[in-house]
Amino acid sequence: VFSIPEAKRQKVYYMWAQGDLETSCGESTVNDLIQLAGGRNVCESISNEHIAVNMEQIMVWNPDIIIMWYNEKKNPSDIINNEQWKLIKAVKNKRVHEFPEIFLCDLWTLKYTYAVKMVAKWTYPELFKDINLEKEKTSMLRMLYGKKGEDVIF
Repeated sequence: VFSIPEAKRQKVYYMWAQGDLETSCGESTVNDLIQLAGGRNVCESISNEHIAVNMEQIMVWNPDIIIMWYNEKKNPSDIINNEQWKLIKAVKNKRVHEFPEIFLCDLWTLKYTYAVKMVAKWTYPELFKDINLEKEKTSMLRMLYGKKGEDVIF
């Protein structure tokens, strides 16, 4: 768990691959992930696990960072260059990130810890500059799959 003072916690919007306006709120693994990384889920007060929202709601939340679930048809630049999103703080500051291949960040396996470290580093790069995500990935794959885990290439 990465402990960040409440006043400094960044607001995070999580975007599922099935739609830019689909997210996970308070009763979700994603909410836990964001909290463990020291962030604050923009919809943590909503008890639903998965909801669809409208663009106006995202504008009200105005997240500091957007995290995208892996989507082979879309990447962060698609959101950054989308006129609908241009007023959102995360987009203005180019703080839109996408998880890599699902195999590496499965939120329902031991790979969850890698995802937490990734979100922490993206959310607070100055605080977690010592986290080397490539080394973390190699270490995780070695722990889970032995020496052959190092040979998994993504």
